[in-house]
Amino acid sequence: MIRKLFCRLTAKLARRNSETYIRWLRKVGVVIGENCAIYSPSTTCIDITRPSLLEIGNDVHITRGCVILTHGFDWCVLRNLYREVLASSGKVTIRDNVFIGMNSIKRSVCLARLRNDKGPVI
Repeated sequence: MIRKLFCRLTAKLARRNSETYIRWLRKVGVVIGENCAIYSPSTTCIDITRPSLLEIGNDVHITRGCVILTHGFDWCVLRNLYREVLASSGKVTIRDNVFIGMNSIKRSVCLARLRNDKGPVI
């Protein structure tokens, strides 16, 4: 219980600014390139349940309110249909020179197919 509380406190403190949040994400296992910025860490949700599934390239800029997930809860619908839990997770790769605009939601299923050339704006 104390460890869980400590982890939550550490995560909250890490969201003070872009540099500390990126440093904390790297520490928990997310691969993040150079010259990246998360403009509003307190309103950005980056999934760290499986940090090894998330890779962010160089010169990536993430704005306010963005959500980046390596998993989904859509399995609950499939569970009712097929009577078993089918895992819904996958690698999210955000390549170099990407700008992710306000309140964007990126999931592993989506971004797995968006591994195109450098420079997209999402």
